[in-house]
Amino acid sequence: MRKLSYLIAVSYLFVATSLIAAENQVKVMEPWARPAQMGQSGAVFLQMTGAEDKLVKAECNDCEVVELHTHLTEIKKDKDGNDIEVKKMRPVSYIEVHKKGITELKKGGLHIMLLKMKRELKEGDEVKLRLIFESSVPVNIIAKVKKCCGGCHRK
Repeated sequence: MRKLSYLIAVSYLFVATSLIAAENQVKVMEPWARPAQMGQSGAVFLQMTGAEDKLVKAECNDCEVVELHTHLTEIKKDKDGNDIEVKKMRPVSYIEVHKKGITELKKGGLHIMLLKMKRELKEGDEVKLRLIFESSVPVNIIAKVKKCCGGCHRK
């Protein structure tokens, strides 16, 4: 009887711990990718929430290199001395995720950059990625390729 009580207690503890851990994991919503030519660059956009964490890496077998990126806006002078806005992409070492609120990876902001595509990404295709976080368990996602409606960068 004592052994049975011990097993029940251990089982309960395991289930409770699993539920707490699952509640503190990053949730990924609405992943999508823009079309890209083989050998060129693609990008993945999505939303994340559910845990205080950092996305530190992404992996994808459909390209040679995956980087976390952001866009920065710089003010430069044109040939007439007028101020013009120039957007530049820059790699970042991580992207913060918050338990409350949504971290949005979107065009013109944070995104996952797929460099040197090994295949063409056409509208309707799917791209598999593995998102690696500082604390949460990795998350496997499938991003549907959607037609880009203006503002997409090409490399």
